[in-house]
Amino acid sequence: MENKNTLCIPFVVLAHVRPQGKKSLSDDLALTLCLVSVFQEGDVDWDDLWDQFDERRYLNAQKWRPGEDPYRLYAFNQRESERIPSDRAIKDTRHYRCIELHYQSDLPPTSVIITFHNEARSTLLRTIRSVHRSCHIVSLRQYSMRIHHVEPKTLFPFATSHRDSQGGEIECCMMDRRRVAFSEEERKLSFKITYRFSACAPLQKQRPGARLALDFSSLPSVGDSQGREIESRTMDRRPVAVSEEERNRRIATLQHKQLHSQNYKFRPIYSLLHKSYFFHTVPLRVGHFLIWGPEKGYPSVLNRTPMHLIREILLVDDFSDNLEDCRLLSKLPKVRCLRNEQREGLIRSRVRGADVAQATVLTFLDSHCEVNKDWLPPLLQRIKEDPTRVVSPVIDIINLDTFAYIAASSDLRGGFDWSLHFKWEQLSMEQKAKRLDPTEPIKTPVIAGGLFVIEKSWFNHLGKYDTAMDIWGGENFEISFRVWMCGGSLEIIPCSRVGHVFRKKHPYVFPDGNANTYIKNTKRTAEVWMDEFKNHYYAARPAAQGRPYGDIQKRLLLRRTLKCRSFKWYLENVYPELQIPAESLTKSGIIRQRQRCIESQKSEGSDPPSLNLVPCSSLKGVSSQSQEWVYTQVQQISQGQLCMSVHTLFPGTQVVLLPCKEGDGKQRWSKVGSHIEHMASRFCLDTDIIGDTEESREIVINPCETMAISQRWEMVLHDLN
Repeated sequence: MENKNTLCIPFVVLAHVRPQGKKSLSDDLALTLCLVSVFQEGDVDWDDLWDQFDERRYLNAQKWRPGEDPYRLYAFNQRESERIPSDRAIKDTRHYRCIELHYQSDLPPTSVIITFHNEARSTLLRTIRSVHRSCHIVSLRQYSMRIHHVEPKTLFPFATSHRDSQGGEIECCMMDRRRVAFSEEERKLSFKITYRFSACAPLQKQRPGARLALDFSSLPSVGDSQGREIESRTMDRRPVAVSEEERNRRIATLQHKQLHSQNYKFRPIYSLLHKSYFFHTVPLRVGHFLIWGPEKGYPSVLNRTPMHLIREILLVDDFSDNLEDCRLLSKLPKVRCLRNEQREGLIRSRVRGADVAQATVLTFLDSHCEVNKDWLPPLLQRIKEDPTRVVSPVIDIINLDTFAYIAASSDLRGGFDWSLHFKWEQLSMEQKAKRLDPTEPIKTPVIAGGLFVIEKSWFNHLGKYDTAMDIWGGENFEISFRVWMCGGSLEIIPCSRVGHVFRKKHPYVFPDGNANTYIKNTKRTAEVWMDEFKNHYYAARPAAQGRPYGDIQKRLLLRRTLKCRSFKWYLENVYPELQIPAESLTKSGIIRQRQRCIESQKSEGSDPPSLNLVPCSSLKGVSSQSQEWVYTQVQQISQGQLCMSVHTLFPGTQVVLLPCKEGDGKQRWSKVGSHIEHMASRFCLDTDIIGDTEESREIVINPCETMAISQRWEMVLHDLN
């Protein structure tokens, strides 16, 4: 049954292309592609549902105030974020070949899981709305219409915005229904389309002089009734300049009485039939319909993701300060919101969301993203073909200062160094040469972790996340190693694009500190999955030595149960580009001068420990952690997270313990014969008497002297296991 509140008519939607051999679209035999559009009763106008949500009130409750630091709360420009509408248009950053791809019609629906903790309302709302707007039931909002060269007849226009990022005017087709003659074959087909009209204010920003086109790349691939593809790709394209007077003239009167107004919102609601249905071509007489687009162009309405692919949007509020977020956001279409009773962190929050998700596929997103056009079908297609795949989109950049949407390279994959520091790396020349098609998936050793899609049963089979990890950080390595080593694969899909705000610092507090949390999480990863190669992790991250990391027996049992491969297999087959140090330079042991050893002694208050030369505890047959030192492959002498360093480079400067920093030259030492040389000053490690007795000595640096007994050291070290 048709909706009584809308106008439903038999209709064929039109879009022009120039046939081969024709010079002008005005020729009598101009070819018209007939795209079949269907409106079903179960379809929903999501813009109407969004209109019921009081967005302004929601945002104003936590709005940036003049005089405040716009970066203080969220580590990005809150003021700029709030200037950008939740339904803003973003540039389609895909390769042009992606537009020509088609996906199966029976792709599995997904539950989109978004976790957040004290997230800016503007970015969180934009994330949710971008997911909604990526679906095919889309309204053309904020468009002011002008009708040009059309007789006052009953006209039913259809329009799609062009992909020109400069905006401007676009010429679209409109059908005069009384001049259409349907063939017997066409009468057997049932087409319906619904239009909704309502008054709107004219757009303020106009761009005269822009080029206009109905770009074929924004249309799905179509064919004639015999299934042949249309070969012509040439579109009518010409520059247009419109005066202010032309812009502001009154709109032509339509015959529908309810449409007598100067400007209208033009809001078609439709769905495209699957490509297995044939598309029929028929010559028709057409008029012209002019539409003003927003400055950056509105995303095409012809190539959207079907709404049925979004089963639900699950928000997990990780104990944010504002209790209202969950209640208010639950009013949005398809949104469910769960709230943690205490701070759990991203890892455990995602597991909670996955446990209650209703769909067979899980899509994890961060709360400061904007999904791009047709981002979901390429991901779901790969999952359907092989459920053991874990797939990630290309992650575009949303500038944290201006919120400009910037395309990222599609030739990147995830990598890491031995300290388990994630990095993006370019494909090698050999890998690029093998990729004949830029739309092909890219195998990646690791994923960034914030954005990926996985089959729910496969996620559960693999052991979900390691929930003994805290907050976030390092979990992407653990799940990446587990997927590869336990029978799956990781891919980056070039035809799926999602923008992400990359922040330079964390806007919230980690209960145990950011560094400690990251060390704990990565250490659990190394101990469970890296086998004997974990020594290289400790060599590159000496601060992890001696740090607690909790019980890992359940994760080790999981690895045995899944019969996962070794980390050596991973290095040889997945990430052979990661260079393995020929010989580990990391050693541990004591540093002594005759029968005395360098020892760290705790100071009062929160000051770091001091260094002194005291009798070696090993002489008494016992070991002392305060006399145990690690000499790393980056030439640091460390104990826990502290490294030997100096404040100045003058003779007699006291050696102190400071937090380890890999790039700090003042923390580098070299064993040269019996001397330990400080690399930055070229002085040698020395001792100096404290007070009037030689029983207590402090550690300093002084100019190197070959015969000085106080500068002779023995490093009794052994390989670090």
